[in-house]
Amino acid sequence: MGRMDGSMAHPPLSLGDMLDHRLAPRILGEETWWRGPLPVETLALRSASAALTAAHGLLGERRFALETRRLAAAFGSIGHLRIEGEAPAPFGAMSGFFRCRDGWLRTHANYPHHRLALQRALGVEDAAGLAAALLEREAAETEERVFDAGGLAVRVRGREEWLGTLPAEGRGGADGAGSSRSGGPSRPAGFSRTADPSHPAGSSRTVGPGPATPRTPWVAVHPAEEAEAGRRPATASPEGLRVLDLTRVIAGPTGTKFLAALGAEVLRIDPPQHPELLAQHLDTDDGKRSAAADLREAGTLNRVRELAGAADVVVTGYRPGALARFGLDAETLLAERPGLSVVELDAWGGCPAPWAGRRGFDSLVQAASGIAVLYGSRRGAREGRGRGPHSGRGSAAERWRPGALPVQALDHATGYCAAAAALALLRTGGRARLSLARTAEELFSLPGLPPGLPRRQAPELVEMDSPHGRLTKVAPLIGEPLAPGRYGASPLAWD
Repeated sequence: MGRMDGSMAHPPLSLGDMLDHRLAPRILGEETWWRGPLPVETLALRSASAALTAAHGLLGERRFALETRRLAAAFGSIGHLRIEGEAPAPFGAMSGFFRCRDGWLRTHANYPHHRLALQRALGVEDAAGLAAALLEREAAETEERVFDAGGLAVRVRGREEWLGTLPAEGRGGADGAGSSRSGGPSRPAGFSRTADPSHPAGSSRTVGPGPATPRTPWVAVHPAEEAEAGRRPATASPEGLRVLDLTRVIAGPTGTKFLAALGAEVLRIDPPQHPELLAQHLDTDDGKRSAAADLREAGTLNRVRELAGAADVVVTGYRPGALARFGLDAETLLAERPGLSVVELDAWGGCPAPWAGRRGFDSLVQAASGIAVLYGSRRGAREGRGRGPHSGRGSAAERWRPGALPVQALDHATGYCAAAAALALLRTGGRARLSLARTAEELFSLPGLPPGLPRRQAPELVEMDSPHGRLTKVAPLIGEPLAPGRYGASPLAWD
């Protein structure tokens, strides 16, 4: 995706450069469980393995194995969540694939402010009106119109068209040589091959980060150049680690959820004017404290900056530049606290304008990058979530419609790599940059899965009480089940 941060004096390292390969976890369980055109399982294994390897580096020992049954469930966790026995709707009625006059559009309107922006941009009131209006519109013009209005809509593109928008460095994972069944390079950037076909399914094996490559790595890491006093020792307990979580939705909260499972004190802060969806909070905020803070208020902003100054890790998940005006961007934070570990992630980082500064979500990156076309189907609406007037039933759209990955894999993989980067930087201080778009390129670059039928991974479920009711959730990837607290109810303070 090109240099993730052109202001840095030196090219970034890959995450693999920062981790001790000898501490990679054992992999327990089946190797394939979703199947499909892209090796999503491999992406899941590599990202979660990176997080566990980084945790082992901090602990100084290989303490955790990576159970693929739990991993598969973790990547699809929102689909297994039940609140007082009820399943939350994963997508709003105005979110999904809609047919336009000359193609397809993917919208995202789960959050009220995004839904209102979409309605204003197109002069519609509901999903039926949106579907009717888009049939009369061109996809490209509508994409720009919605983004200009503060909404979210992405035209579905084929793989070659998307690659034509990217810098040469960003086209694939490692070296641009070779090919895989996904049509991308066969060797990924920054990590060694996860699955060795010579290992029988279900065997105990290891997976770990591999050598760096000349290309921009999946996770771009910039350790601090000068030693600073007060950094954590080479090995230490994660307990007592302070993590300030300034992220949203799935990717960032997944990473900080992993850190909380290790024993870190995680304080998540959200803007009260745009609260998180309750289902997302209950799915991703296990073991964290949740607070609300309006950064437009001077006193509140000063308090949050004090919290950042006393943190070990700050993870941000807003579009580029959104936090800079509050002094919560990586440059400002590291200037004030050089030993800090700062991880920044967004949707389109590394992409050229106009994408670089836009808001985005996993589903939208899938639509732009060619994944939606690759997973398209002639069997009608595959998502079960689009059974409205825009589903294509009974129309020409039934002949073909775009599709999606079996889970929000770009989000979850980015989240686990964010956790790995945060832990790896504890020894040096510095920053790491990730994006959903870069993770999509990594997915296309991965080697194909070995032959054989996928074996479904039945989820292991746990039940727990929470301030928001009785919950059914997937078992955590590591550690004991931890319940999320009441949303927005925690004070702006470290314990």
